[in-house]
Amino acid sequence: MIITLKNGKKIELEYNFLVMQYLDEYKGGEENGGGINQLKKDMQHKKNMIAIQGIFLYASVRAALDEPLTYQEAIKLVNMNDLPKINEFYNKEFEKQNEFQKKSPHYTNHKKKSKK
Repeated sequence: MIITLKNGKKIELEYNFLVMQYLDEYKGGEENGGGINQLKKDMQHKKNMIAIQGIFLYASVRAALDEPLTYQEAIKLVNMNDLPKINEFYNKEFEKQNEFQKKSPHYTNHKKKSKK
């Protein structure tokens, strides 16, 4: 999916390792209690939705452009009319990822019981 930034550049949305690396910066990364796992939890509980939208915008733009950008610069480049396209793109990618995990022979559908 291709979107046009406010500066006139066109970028193609991709879900790759670089995007995942930028998404992992959510709430300071895993070392600080954030990261992709916290991002998924917050999405499920519908917490911090504006911050979640921002990190997806940042990851999309930052991974597609070769020039260094700050979080604020990346967000300012995105046209707000493209938000539904970006959300749709990531929803499809997460669905693909979930389907792939379910087909894996190591996938279990139950949570591990905690030891007391």
